[in-house]
Amino acid sequence: MWLALLSTLALATAEVCAQCRVDPRRTVLCATHLDEELTTLREERSVLARSKDSAERIAALQRIAALTATHSNAPSPNVARLLADGLHDESLTVRRRALALLLDGQHRDETIKGVLDGWRAAQRSWREFDARLNLLASELSKGSSSMSRQDLEDWPAYIESLLAALGEVHDERAYKELLGLFKWPADRTPGRFYVAAARAALAVESRKGVESVLEFALTLEAEIGAGRVPSRFGPGNSLIGSMMRPLDNAVMHDVEDVLEALVDFARHKQSAPTPVPLLGSASTWRAWFKAARDQFTERMTLLE
Repeated sequence: MWLALLSTLALATAEVCAQCRVDPRRTVLCATHLDEELTTLREERSVLARSKDSAERIAALQRIAALTATHSNAPSPNVARLLADGLHDESLTVRRRALALLLDGQHRDETIKGVLDGWRAAQRSWREFDARLNLLASELSKGSSSMSRQDLEDWPAYIESLLAALGEVHDERAYKELLGLFKWPADRTPGRFYVAAARAALAVESRKGVESVLEFALTLEAEIGAGRVPSRFGPGNSLIGSMMRPLDNAVMHDVEDVLEALVDFARHKQSAPTPVPLLGSASTWRAWFKAARDQFTERMTLLE
């Protein structure tokens, strides 16, 4: 499993404590590390609760995450839970750092729970953000704006990080959430999110994931070609359209990027050659999947 691999890699540079251990139902820390954890978590919780400075909160999260380095053979669930709380910080910069720390060799079950909870919270927030985008387009046409360019850059970047994490934790629940993005191409989901989700889903290497990504890409291509996925913010050559393009509905270039991800995946798996050209080859793509499907396991496999 990918998360297990991260933990294994962390072991190569971190310390292993002979007294700390993982029992079937709990993590047991030695007296020294338990005392260190209790003291550090108490102090850093205080910093996280009172600090108004995002840099201070990030530093506190880093000190919390560092606790695992002294007993990387037995990551504490308490550390992972507090890092997961960082996925609800008011600052997206803090959230992204908390996510990276959570994925770096922390307690597996709590990491999965944290990523799932953070993803669902981000989806709720994104719906509110998306509603503001329509208002923003109107404001920009009048020469004003209630949102900053930083907002327009940070939010999608954070969503993409969470999509990657859903694949990285290598868990059926998280994978279900990831594949849930490939439902209908005309639901106001930015095209870049489909690309990020496709890459994350393909890295897991399940047959269901490969088929879901492929069928969605072909459906999206057909829907765009039929004009059923219109631009929400105007043509890309307009001032508003140019500024909002990274958050607009999918275009053919996004379909190409998803299909390119499939090409990279097929090359990695050394499967049958993928279609050329990428676009306009739906029947050939389906024939490729039919010929190659037995190379992909029904359930998740770790990227080699």
